[in-house]
Amino acid sequence: MPRPFVVRLLAVPSSALRSLRSWLRDVPIADPVDRRNAPVIQVIALLLAVLPPLMWLLRAMMADVPWRPGEVTSMLVGLSVSALAALSFGLLRRGRFMPAARLLLVGFVASTLLAHAATGFAAQRFEQPVLGVWMAIAALALGRGTLWLMYAGLLVAFGVGIAVDIGANGGMAARLTDLAVSAAIFLMLAIVLDRSSAALRDSLREATAHGRALEAANARLQA
Repeated sequence: MPRPFVVRLLAVPSSALRSLRSWLRDVPIADPVDRRNAPVIQVIALLLAVLPPLMWLLRAMMADVPWRPGEVTSMLVGLSVSALAALSFGLLRRGRFMPAARLLLVGFVASTLLAHAATGFAAQRFEQPVLGVWMAIAALALGRGTLWLMYAGLLVAFGVGIAVDIGANGGMAARLTDLAVSAAIFLMLAIVLDRSSAALRDSLREATAHGRALEAANARLQA
């Protein structure tokens, strides 16, 4: 019996999604943990490589809207991050997971530092939930060492932003309190991510070792 038209229509994107998922997983990465994380990192890299240039292209097409001070600098920073993301995606497709993920995170930390230097800490406060997401990516994809390096980089960016705010508006005591609160919040987040990522990697490695032991035992029994 022929399938209804709606069912056939829904099957097309489902099939395309499966093909895309298989393509993202088809990377020559030996480490099982890195291989599991590779599809997510590829999607993030691809979005960062494509979306900012499209957004700035749309902005450039708005001829009747004048460019604001600092907007060109923001565009150059965004396009630089997109270039790094494109390079990261290419490295991932070649199986170089660690260099690709590090390059992606370095680009993000650099853009965060430049944004805080340009606009100050207060103007970037709404971006802090996004910073937490990137810390989670650093912990789960690259491990504890990268997580703490990223935390240190964010503290530097926060400090630069606070210095900009103090220079522009004063209020040193209140600004330093803001810095201390944010540093403490991200420290607690880093500790939780540190323990979680370590436990996850240990569990996956134990499961992989157990699977290999079972395969070896089966091979001996069949010999």
